[in-house]
Amino acid sequence: MSTTVPSPEPSQESAELWEARRRIRLLEQENEVLLRAAAYLSQAHLLGIPAYLQQQAGPIKRAGSLVVSRA
Repeated sequence: MSTTVPSPEPSQESAELWEARRRIRLLEQENEVLLRAAAYLSQAHLLGIPAYLQQQAGPIKRAGSLVVSRA
């Protein structure tokens, strides 16, 4: 005996599709934040500045490639 699963109503299906697209957008935004955080932390690491000190001192002001001063 075979049972068939009734297909969802069109309105329910579109609501599920809308929710899935919303979730995808949210996950893409979270991924972007994580990528930016990783880039920030790796840049601080390459400069030899611990991230917590870099945040306290503020961004480095640069004139071309020469470090002028800290803010």
